Amino acid sequence: MFEDNRARVALRDFIAELNAAWEAAGPPSYARLEKLSISMGSGEQAGGLRLRVLAASTTHEILRGKRRSLPEWGWVVSFVNVLRAAAAENGLDPDVVGTIAEWKAIHQRARVLTGAGRQPAGATPAAAAGDHGDDADHGGGQGDDQDGDQDHLGPPADRAPPRPVATVA
Repeated sequence: MFEDNRARVALRDFIAELNAAWEAAGPPSYARLEKLSISMGSGEQAGGLRLRVLAASTTHEILRGKRRSLPEWGWVVSFVNVLRAAAAENGLDPDVVGTIAEWKAIHQRARVLTGAGRQPAGATPAAAAGDHGDDADHGGGQGDDQDGDQDHLGPPADRAPPRPVATVA
């Protein structure tokens, strides 16, 4: 029960961080984020990932906490890159959103706390690694660190909390 509560709190906190970054970038509408992600194309971004189209409906569901699992790293890095572009478009320093490295650490910490990085009993290694057999953006997949690295941050007590995202008044 404690683990379930800790996972829920970690997911809620991660979604709150995403929302703070979104607010800091303007906030741009979900439709604007989708258009920006399309106009930015499918160029390569951090970790060799391709920029994903941020469907307005998926972004809305994630930011409103309607998903029960942590968003995939590929979605998060795409969201952050598009938010950085939106911030610049709004005359703001893109760093108000945070850097990709900062977001990787925040996402990894949330993965550890939500248990998204753990292999369920009886699961195959491919399933535990998040191999869903396709590259579709399901937005809220669990345990699929799609850049393929095996960053594990150790127990939460061994780490400093993630840096809060700056907000613009």
